[in-house]
Amino acid sequence: MTGRRGQEKFPPPRGRETGEGGESVAVKTYYYDPAGTLKVGYIIDGLTYTDVEGTSRVPVGSRVITNDGLYELTPYGGVKVSPGPAT
Repeated sequence: MTGRRGQEKFPPPRGRETGEGGESVAVKTYYYDPAGTLKVGYIIDGLTYTDVEGTSRVPVGSRVITNDGLYELTPYGGVKVSPGPAT
């Protein structure tokens, strides 16, 4: 199954209640960890996780690549640091 702009969607983790058909959808994305290493992550309900089940959040200091722009995760949430692609 694929999402917008070719991003892959995975079966939703238990306990999520939003998304298509009333279920959450994990959307594959990429993020840079605090050391600058590119890694795979999954966005579920607007939050980024290291695993498709949504049990482990990306670490503070990571930069997440989204269709809306590049976000840096702070202790207080994500902060947009650059705009996304022009639409």
